Amino acid sequence: MSQPNQKIGLAILAIGWLALLALSLSPVVGRAAEDNSRFFSETNHTVSGKFLDYWNTNGSLATFGFPITDAEPETDPETGKTFLTQWFQRNRFELHPENAGTNYEVLLGLLGKDLRRTALKLDPDFTQAQPLPDSLFFKETQHNLGSYFAAYWTNQGGLERFGYPISELKAALDPQTGQVFKTQWFERARFEYHPENDKPYDVLLGLLGNQIKTPKGPVEFAWHYLLSGAPNAIARDPRPASNLLYVADRDNSQVLVYNQNMELQRRVGEPGNANGQFTNPQAVQVDRQGFVYVVDGPRDNLPDQNYRVQKFDPNGNFLLAFGGYGSEPGQFRTPRSLAISPTGAIYVADATKGVQIFDSSGNFSGYLAPTGLADGQLQQPTGLAIDGNGNTYLSENLQEIPNSSGGNRVSLFDVNGVYKGRLSFPKNDFIQALTTGSNNTLYVATSKGIYTYNPGDPKARLLFKTGDKEVAGLVNMPTGLAVDAAYNLYIADAGCNCLQKFTQPG
Repeated sequence: MSQPNQKIGLAILAIGWLALLALSLSPVVGRAAEDNSRFFSETNHTVSGKFLDYWNTNGSLATFGFPITDAEPETDPETGKTFLTQWFQRNRFELHPENAGTNYEVLLGLLGKDLRRTALKLDPDFTQAQPLPDSLFFKETQHNLGSYFAAYWTNQGGLERFGYPISELKAALDPQTGQVFKTQWFERARFEYHPENDKPYDVLLGLLGNQIKTPKGPVEFAWHYLLSGAPNAIARDPRPASNLLYVADRDNSQVLVYNQNMELQRRVGEPGNANGQFTNPQAVQVDRQGFVYVVDGPRDNLPDQNYRVQKFDPNGNFLLAFGGYGSEPGQFRTPRSLAISPTGAIYVADATKGVQIFDSSGNFSGYLAPTGLADGQLQQPTGLAIDGNGNTYLSENLQEIPNSSGGNRVSLFDVNGVYKGRLSFPKNDFIQALTTGSNNTLYVATSKGIYTYNPGDPKARLLFKTGDKEVAGLVNMPTGLAVDAAYNLYIADAGCNCLQKFTQPG
């Protein structure tokens, strides 16, 4: 053979080897893929090649669920590298050709870390732990693997399939199903303990693929961050250059400050009665200059409680306090919530005394409305919100009033403080919180759902139900609401001791 012919032959041979290599790596390549593919009519997606082999030999449907996408290139957020990727209900497959011929050619995505990156820094259940007796302890992540999940982790692939544990074992709510399971997070999975199932199905993997890739409902779940105590309220700093959120942490007598990525910036206050301390922070609001007002009210008949509003500067330094326990104007008996008007006036709703108005220095200037039974008077006012035009909304808790027929309502006062009527809600639908958006839409959190109300529309409209399994976030007991300029909805949820964020198109 001449030298040119030899080169041609070598080139053809090289092309043949490249073709064989591509055939071995690609889940779908030409004719051979037809013999190693499976179409799933349940989700209308096909799994092929290396991905199908891995799915079949490592637990199949019970472990990974159905495919929810086709295979396509995707960038891994952990490494920044692009791999051929396919999503399943419970996980994500990645093809790693650099590991060809080893057990690591197909890897599961780091979905546990993708979903819980903020929690890895802030959530107490994800912070490093001490070794526990009768548990496997991993020094790499400083977490224990105990009785419920150790055998499953070991027998079903261990480190190769699931990665290291990144949390401790705890009871947690699954946002896809609305049920509470004993749960532990790993780098690549979330384990759930199901004692109602026979072994080996008493341990299942969480539906992380669904949770990330196909959230359900009229709003899109964005994040869910657990707290160490129950939140009472949440407020947004309205300054255009600020992205801060303030959370009244009832159980720990403090206010937590986060940025919009849920990274903790600082804590304000501590338990006590001195200036800058709290016994039960009920509500928090921020004015247009960034000054923070916190309602600190009675709780569970504890002695030496605070009945006041405290003001802090934008850095969390105490400035002043006003109020105090009593029946005189400017004093409080049951302070519940606070709102700030466009002019900077401070409105405080007291379930016993009505709504009182103060200036920014804490000086009492009058009543918006007292408690009473007549039109324009209030029965057990609890929630309070003021829109950009100065209209004031007050929720009233009729369920706590003897001989009441039940049901709850929101009273409306216009910019001049004139009573304009009420919005009614279903019986036994307890109103938990109010807020307004930049478009002056009113948002109402109740025990049964989140409602919206637009001025001029006589009907409050249900945005979504609490406990609704069709909503990826699954709100349980909303106690506070905030809305930013992009109409993202932030919810303080005492039912799961967590904060949740939802995005709303338009």
